[in-house]
Amino acid sequence: MARNASWTAEELILALDLYFRLPSTKASEHDPRVVELGRILHRKPAAVYMKMRNYLRFEGKKERMGLSRGAKMEAAIWRGFGVDRPLLRRTAKAIIERLKGTTSPQESFRL
Repeated sequence: MARNASWTAEELILALDLYFRLPSTKASEHDPRVVELGRILHRKPAAVYMKMRNYLRFEGKKERMGLSRGAKMEAAIWRGFGVDRPLLRRTAKAIIERLKGTTSPQESFRL
């Protein structure tokens, strides 16, 4: 069910939202929230985790280096939402609600 297609802006917004809400010291591809987001997005948990790690590079903290390369859209999403977390959270919730309308009841998204 996982796919290798390019990430959409909505997917990147959800990954950034989870990035801010999940402590990086405890984050992994095995975290239930990462697994669940992967299932909703039809992505492998490792891919979701990698996208979350890509956002580390924008924080500029040497002790928390992220992946050095990433998509240009990641930078745009960071610029638009990284400084306005309330806007990020509202936007992510709206995306989640839209996705809930297209998923089965068993796939409820509790992030």
